[in-house]
Amino acid sequence: MYYQTLLTLEKKYNKKLIEEYDLWLYNLPRRVSDRISIAKASNELKIEFPIAKSILEDSVSLGILERRYAIKCPNCDHVIEMVSIEELYDKIKSINNCDACENENIIITDEDIQILYKKTDNQINIGDTAKLNLKKNINCS
Repeated sequence: MYYQTLLTLEKKYNKKLIEEYDLWLYNLPRRVSDRISIAKASNELKIEFPIAKSILEDSVSLGILERRYAIKCPNCDHVIEMVSIEELYDKIKSINNCDACENENIIITDEDIQILYKKTDNQINIGDTAKLNLKKNINCS
């Protein structure tokens, strides 16, 4: 869990949001922990889109998350590739087809790139008892 690190944001966000966000990050299934969207965070945490974007960006600054870029097919919205910022330019230039819709003449524009977030491995380990207490406290609120 990232709670101790997230507490540095207590002046910007209320403690309840920090606790809920920490628990949400902790419980994200591994298969989606590298595809966290602002919309997903907003919807699942029941917070406004700008607040979700802000807390995700703050998490990047704290080393909890890193930005990833989903390159989508302009025709079918299929995610063709997930890359880092360093790889983005070269990948955009090299992609010219989509396996999903079988279009072989696609041109990627900035509208076809979505910023996503990926959990890093910089997790702060706390005991199972503390995790259960935190979960109980959040569920009781």
